Amino acid sequence: MQKPKALDMPVFKWGPVPTDAEVEAAVERAVRRAVGGAPRVGVFLSGGVDSSLLLALARREADVVAFTIAASAEHPDLVAAVRLAAEWGIEHHALVPGAGVVDEARAAIARRPVLYPGDEAVWLICQAAFARHVDLVLATDGIDELAGGYWWHANPSGRFPNQNQAAAFGCFWAQLWRAHLEPLLLSAETVGLELRFPYLDPELVEVLSRVPFHFRAGEGETKRQWRRVAARHVPAWVVERPKLGFCDALQQGK
Repeated sequence: MQKPKALDMPVFKWGPVPTDAEVEAAVERAVRRAVGGAPRVGVFLSGGVDSSLLLALARREADVVAFTIAASAEHPDLVAAVRLAAEWGIEHHALVPGAGVVDEARAAIARRPVLYPGDEAVWLICQAAFARHVDLVLATDGIDELAGGYWWHANPSGRFPNQNQAAAFGCFWAQLWRAHLEPLLLSAETVGLELRFPYLDPELVEVLSRVPFHFRAGEGETKRQWRRVAARHVPAWVVERPKLGFCDALQQGK
């Protein structure tokens, strides 16, 4: 299991502040490199802005298959994913596992030294993607940490004294490998699935690291610039809706 090189890069560095157009061009190149000419590519689709943008760009490069996991057919993320896949004509596979299936997944990963919320959902969706014979799967991990997608990025005072955005960004960036990437890669490798993280492309990370923290998030607003870029490629209703994500995928979300 290889740790992405981008994790050794800083989450902020001084330099020319990138325009929306520069960020857009960098993410387009990042997705193209991640696809790498593979003919059939999977995307983990939550119906949120990050996965929808990834889907929009990946479908330019390959035949794309989307996968969503949720606790029920009424889960908000699944409803949004189904709607988007239908609007774009994307092959979409929705997983709504019963309690027994979730228990089996929990047993399969029980020997891991550390378990994180959502690991069962990750295990199950990796199995589903492998069964559909995709060449590789693209995941959105890393962009919340870079673009300011967590509540604490926009509201650091409750957890990080003196409205310290630098501390908030640094904390989540440092936790990314252990809390998110490592469990995801463990599940993918166990089932024989190749997984790539386009949003951790070194060029894109370098560009985003030059965005001042208060341009990324603040005053209760997350992913400010990122949402503007995404809005050029995905429907407005996607950009505006809240997303629950993998940690809550098997919760009802109501």
